[in-house]
Amino acid sequence: MNKFVFVFLVLINHASYADKHIVISAPSIALAPASSTTYAAYLTIYNQTSDDISLRRIESTDFQKIEIHQTEIIEDLSQMRHLDEITIPANQQVSLEPGGLHLMLHNATIPLVLGEQRQLIFHFSDGTQRTEIFTVNNLTDIISQNSIKTPDEPQTNYMRSLKVFLQRFLPQHTLSGLMYEIARVKWEPLKNILISKFIDLYKVDMSIAKNPDPKSYADFNSFFTRELKTASRPIDNTKNVIVSPVDGAISQFGKIQDDLLIQAKGKNYSVSTLLGDKAEVADQFKNGSFITIYLSPKDYHRIHMPLDGQLNSMTYIPGKLYSVNKATTDQVDNLFAINERIVNVFDTDIGSVALVMVGAIFVGGMETTWEGEVTPASNRRGLSRNYDTQQINISKGEEMGRFNMGSTVIVLFEPDKIIFEADITTDTKVVMGQKIANNTNNSVNTNN
Repeated sequence: MNKFVFVFLVLINHASYADKHIVISAPSIALAPASSTTYAAYLTIYNQTSDDISLRRIESTDFQKIEIHQTEIIEDLSQMRHLDEITIPANQQVSLEPGGLHLMLHNATIPLVLGEQRQLIFHFSDGTQRTEIFTVNNLTDIISQNSIKTPDEPQTNYMRSLKVFLQRFLPQHTLSGLMYEIARVKWEPLKNILISKFIDLYKVDMSIAKNPDPKSYADFNSFFTRELKTASRPIDNTKNVIVSPVDGAISQFGKIQDDLLIQAKGKNYSVSTLLGDKAEVADQFKNGSFITIYLSPKDYHRIHMPLDGQLNSMTYIPGKLYSVNKATTDQVDNLFAINERIVNVFDTDIGSVALVMVGAIFVGGMETTWEGEVTPASNRRGLSRNYDTQQINISKGEEMGRFNMGSTVIVLFEPDKIIFEADITTDTKVVMGQKIANNTNNSVNTNN
């Protein structure tokens, strides 16, 4: 009997203690006028014990599904990552606030109204269950109580500047060479965990891959440059349509002003320098058009032809290996013209078209379908080859090269040869095969 009394007292003591050792404060739901079914919730959870505790599940009769989300900036692009649980360290607190960790409340059974209260039930790893009442507020009211971080904050700009500054002192080629070796390790335990972690981090959709089984790839690089199902990237084969050569985000596009292209706001660089100071090639693109597309690590990394073309020349230009994300393009002068790059020039129905593959730090290699692996080059010497007599023809949408890790593609057109699509803008996401422009043979006279 004494044993049962002892166990009973321990359980009672634990229940009483558990009711006090987790404190939840400032529970709020942000009213989103544009949506009547999905909302974001914010709060602070205090763990007043000497043990770590995890929040594992939240439920409510007012919502069909509740998830924990983390907003992250990866390669300067914001994305939300789903978390299975969050840990509140011993004697510490975790804040779920705008711009960071938060709850997503999906499929509200009844649309929320400002000032209303809704009940959420929290389940923790130690068995604790807490019921909390959340008040519906305007997001602006919540932000005034919790400082939201924006890209314009001095500290953020300082950290970005520091990261760019440090790149100047990194052994860029050594690190990229190391990445090259790691990406080709065929030892299953290592290559499988690299692939698995990458898929989780970047939310890679393997259902569109021709081979959807991550473990079947021989190494990380084979996975990274994986082929996609044909149906997942249909090519717009409409006559006179120019398509995107890659998956990515448009960082800049427009007219070339004499010899100058836009790198970023307030920063320009020259076509001549980009193309390796080959005046006879660069002169063709003066006052022409250009588009720059940035490939983040999560993107598809094969490069395809934006239109039918016959290969005229390829030039490998050694250089630096700065990152090519937005932070670096905003701060490093002439970035695309000083980084390692491969300039491919094609003869097409609309004149010469240059497709420039720009290398970057951790880009383990670049290759073309006609030469194979061009970089990393063991001697880092320039290479220039002419193919105008070899009849290497590549059709629109056909693969012409690969990045063995992420980077940037720049496409140059001669003057008055293309008209960009009206709905594309800076930061627009595009996929390979998607229409980005018409050639001027397809322009329409609106006066007729």
